[in-house]
Amino acid sequence: MPNDLRGTVLMVDDEPALLDALKEALEIEGFCVHIANNLSAAKSVIEQSKAIETIICDLSLPNENGLELLDYLKEKGSVIPFIILTGQGTVETCRDALKSGAYDYIMKPIDDSKELIRLISQSIEKFRLKKKNIELEYYKQGMSLAKDFMSKDLISVNIDATAADAVAKMSERKISSILIMEGENAVGIFTERDAMNRVLSKGSSLNLHEIPIKDVMTKTLVFADVSQPWPELVTMMKEKKIRHVPVTDKGKVVGILSLTNMLDHYHQVLEIKTVKEMINTFHHYMNQPLMASYSYIHILLMKIPETDQNYPRILKIKQEIDRVNETLKKILALGDTVGNLKTTDYVGNANMIDLG
Repeated sequence: MPNDLRGTVLMVDDEPALLDALKEALEIEGFCVHIANNLSAAKSVIEQSKAIETIICDLSLPNENGLELLDYLKEKGSVIPFIILTGQGTVETCRDALKSGAYDYIMKPIDDSKELIRLISQSIEKFRLKKKNIELEYYKQGMSLAKDFMSKDLISVNIDATAADAVAKMSERKISSILIMEGENAVGIFTERDAMNRVLSKGSSLNLHEIPIKDVMTKTLVFADVSQPWPELVTMMKEKKIRHVPVTDKGKVVGILSLTNMLDHYHQVLEIKTVKEMINTFHHYMNQPLMASYSYIHILLMKIPETDQNYPRILKIKQEIDRVNETLKKILALGDTVGNLKTTDYVGNANMIDLG
C-alpha cells in the first residue's frame, strides 16, 4: 500500500473476476479498495470502516437492486459519492438514478480503467470538500467531533503479545488503552479496565504473562471517523455496547476514542446550557424594569429644567441605571464566554497506523 493514499473505495459487484481486476488496477494507482459481492456485505463494510470515500456499485445484483444501497446511505444521512456500474441499464435508467442522488455512472464492460480512476478521483475530491464544509458547520453549531476526544497518544502491540506486554506499554506511556494489530490491520483494543476485570476474576493466581492479548482484548471493532459528531458516536457506542473505538482518518487509525470522555463532555455541555439559561433569564427579568425606569428618568430630565433642585438627583439616578445596565451587559457576555468549549485541547498528534 503506498504511503500517499489517494482515497478509500468500496466496490460492489457479483462478478469476482471483475472485482479482482478493478481492485488491482485501483491499488496500483494508490487507492485502498474494499470489495463486496452483495448488499449485506457492502453494508457491513460501510458500518465497520468509516473511511469509505466513494462507492462503486453494480446496478443489477442477483435478487437485488444496487440502488437499495443508495437508499440505505440516504437514510443514514451519508454523503459518500455513489457511482453506478451497469452493463444492462439504459441511459434513461442511469439518469433516473442520478436524480435519486447517485454521483455518476459508468457502463460495463470497462475497457479502460483510466476513466473509472478519473471519476473516482473527482468524486473523492468533492466528498472531502463537502465533508470539510459539514465539519465546519458542526463546529459553528458548537458540536464537537471525534477528533476532539480521541487519545493524544496512540500505541499498539501485535496480537501475539501477552496481556503483560500491553499493560507494561500502557503504564510506560501513562495511557488507558492500546490498539491490537494483526499485520497492518487493527483487530482489537485492550484497556486498563480489561486488565482489572481479569485480575478481579482470577485473584492472586493470575499471571498476565501467561495470558495472550487476543483472549482478553475487545474483539468487536467498530471504527469512527475523525469528522463524526459526538452525539452520533455516543449513540452508536451505546447501541453496540462498546466503550472504546479506533478513530480513522482516510483509512488510517489516528487515535482511540473513549465513551467516558464523550459522556464527561456531554455532562459539561448540559451544565453550560443550564448556566447560560440562568444568565439569560436573570438578564431578561432585570432588563425589563430597568429599561422602563430608564425611559421614565429620560422623560423627567427633558421636562425638568436643569435649575430645578431635583435635577441633580434625577441625573444621579440615570447614571446609576447606566452603571447597572453595563453590569448586565457584562453578565450576558459572560454567558457567551461560558458557551465556548475549547474541546480542541483533546486533539493529539498520534503516529498513524496504516489499515491497508
